[in-house]
Amino acid sequence: MMAKVFQFDLNGEWQMTGRMESGLSPRVFTDGDVNISIMVPGNIEEALAVAGIVPDPYIQKNAMALRPYEFYEWCLVRRFDYDDVPRNFELVFEGLDCMATIWLNGKCIGHSDNALITHRFSTLDAMKRGENVLAVHLASANNALRSYPMLANTFCCNTFNYETLRIRKPAHVWGWDITPRMALGGIFRPVTLREVPEWRIDEDVVQLQGFESDGSAWLQYMYKISIPEFSFKDLRMEIDGVCGDSHWHEEQDVWSAMGLITFLVKEPKLWWPRHYGEQNLYVVTARLVRPSTGEIMAEHVFRIGIRDLKLKFNPTWTTSPEPDVQFIVNGTPIRCFGFNHVPADSLHSHDVERLQKELDLACELDCNMIRIWGGGIYESDAFYDRCDEEGILLWHDFMMACAVYPGDADFQNALRIEAESVIRRLRQHPCIAVWVGDNECDCCYSWGVKQDPEANLLTRGILKEACRLHDPTRPYLPSSPCHTPEAAAQARTEGVANDMEFSPEMHLWGPRDYFKSDFYRNAKASFVSEIGYHGCPNVSSIRRFISPERQWPWTDNDEWDYHASNPFMSANSFLNYRTRLMANQIREMFGEIPVTLEEFAFASQICQAEAKKYFVELARSRKKMTGLLWWNLIDCWPQFSDAVIDYYYGKKLAFHYLARLHHSVLLVMPEAVNWHQSVVAANDSRETVRGTYRVWDAENGDSFAEGDFELAPGAVVELVSVHVCTTAQKLYLISWRLSDGTVGVNHALTGHPPFDLGRYRSLLKAIAELDGSFRPDEVAR
Repeated sequence: MMAKVFQFDLNGEWQMTGRMESGLSPRVFTDGDVNISIMVPGNIEEALAVAGIVPDPYIQKNAMALRPYEFYEWCLVRRFDYDDVPRNFELVFEGLDCMATIWLNGKCIGHSDNALITHRFSTLDAMKRGENVLAVHLASANNALRSYPMLANTFCCNTFNYETLRIRKPAHVWGWDITPRMALGGIFRPVTLREVPEWRIDEDVVQLQGFESDGSAWLQYMYKISIPEFSFKDLRMEIDGVCGDSHWHEEQDVWSAMGLITFLVKEPKLWWPRHYGEQNLYVVTARLVRPSTGEIMAEHVFRIGIRDLKLKFNPTWTTSPEPDVQFIVNGTPIRCFGFNHVPADSLHSHDVERLQKELDLACELDCNMIRIWGGGIYESDAFYDRCDEEGILLWHDFMMACAVYPGDADFQNALRIEAESVIRRLRQHPCIAVWVGDNECDCCYSWGVKQDPEANLLTRGILKEACRLHDPTRPYLPSSPCHTPEAAAQARTEGVANDMEFSPEMHLWGPRDYFKSDFYRNAKASFVSEIGYHGCPNVSSIRRFISPERQWPWTDNDEWDYHASNPFMSANSFLNYRTRLMANQIREMFGEIPVTLEEFAFASQICQAEAKKYFVELARSRKKMTGLLWWNLIDCWPQFSDAVIDYYYGKKLAFHYLARLHHSVLLVMPEAVNWHQSVVAANDSRETVRGTYRVWDAENGDSFAEGDFELAPGAVVELVSVHVCTTAQKLYLISWRLSDGTVGVNHALTGHPPFDLGRYRSLLKAIAELDGSFRPDEVAR
């Protein structure tokens, strides 16, 4: 039997001292004007609020009170006893934010300057028996920016968060249109003291090499080991994989510190994305053994999914009826519908309690893809494990967003270390569909520095090469949306200033006017990785984060503006547009703006629900479009936003509508064309489905269409086309039943605005009763 590896956590209550940064070299200190306890994992912001030094940063404009503390240095101390035998330990910080120096018993054991990756520090010659004192100095990340050179070819979309160009923290912490500025940091993920065994498997990975004609899968296992001996004599590597009744066992003599085992798995159980098959996961056990004694010297247990994933990506959109962007899994073209994932919380020490709830909601929506947005953070292992289990593919950005980042050697090296750390931690997850260099940085080359994004050494060089070296079987894109030379040439030919308009993958924001405007209806992209529409939170939620005297009216309301998009208030008044945008979207649809908070919230949620419903239906009714990821599922702090669930888990009406639209089979009624209204059915699965359907007028019960249907895998079919008056305002109800008993429902609002809000309220009961999934009298409450 292999000896158990010893470890224990150093979480819980620490002591924290803070003071205005002295300008001296980092050191342990206990003299400061802030002397309080802090929970680890935890953020300094929350510790200050708990101690009563600042008010609750989640409500009103209180987060602005944190600004003076950006220039503080902090010293966090934890005492612990160790009375066991001497061991070789490493100190592991899973989330250390961010300019940190670490001491153990007065000896400096390391430094870190990146909050996005795990850090490990050897405790050799510093650990002792009895009481140990661990101290972490966190320097001001804001002041740290002073030490970096200014480069004239960098650019940031917002003048108020230039720190993000250099400081490797989640970009949103400096202030974003979805988060306040809360940039103090802390030790926001667990801290563990772990034994480093003499015999260990340092690194290993299983990769699919291809399939035989009979479906057998060629796998390749690579490993690197450490041993205390100078000879590799009498050592063997064994690897087992088990998934249900499928099992493999391979073994090979060890010849050196690194090795490769290639083997064939007969009748493998494949991993499929949600809607397309089972999420089969193999439990893999790798063992380093001594054959002469049968002793297990080292062991690593992990999970894999056997699946082949390719990405078709044309460099520019085409007029071909075939998609220009499509994921192909195990030889099957698939379509992807889901949402953008923003940070689970503005303070990342809260992530662990919120991430699983978010994935519960994703499963309730039946989404099969989530985009990890580049302004956030790489998530915990548990998040990726759950996505593997649920068949949720991940479009995964690296953490850069809305800027032209430095391309000098220092930043290149920092990004290379970060990318390699992240890729090697996550590459074994079948859920990750594609690595993407950043969020909208290609766009920023056009907006800001007026340079060709192809000159970006970070995304065309560093990240691309890191993926090639450490995860060569997974596709990579330089940016989202992605600029290509072909798109630029097409733009020049067409005389269009913005060459991103010719990308086959787009972020569709535009004027954010009426959701059925030409901008949305005429979109050419095959894959829409961002699109959104505002919706007011529930009134009960608003009352939790807005002062009683500022809850209404919305006009000239500083707290509404602060919680809508503007964490910097009057200094950046141009950001106050979103509250008025929300009001104008209501006016566009209903002809007037309600005069009470309750009616405003109700009308706004209808606008958002119908808009996001329209976007998803537009994509699913067009074979050319293979994916749409709307922005976004849930707020990371209390706000007015595009999210369909507010920070307090209050579901907006859009959530209930979207929950009907992501199943593998969907019936929709696209906009009427040439006095004809059609009913279209989509089957985004690998199975032929059969069923019956009915469409009827919600007000008088008259039947519009009904019949039987049969849909081949991947089919998008017009079931019927009926002559109608295009401008007639009607609410149609849609229901279908598949041969296996599965029932689906939907509705369609036809005609042109303005609609009558009172009439819609009366019809909402019929929409709700289609499946009883929500209470119409509770919408926006």
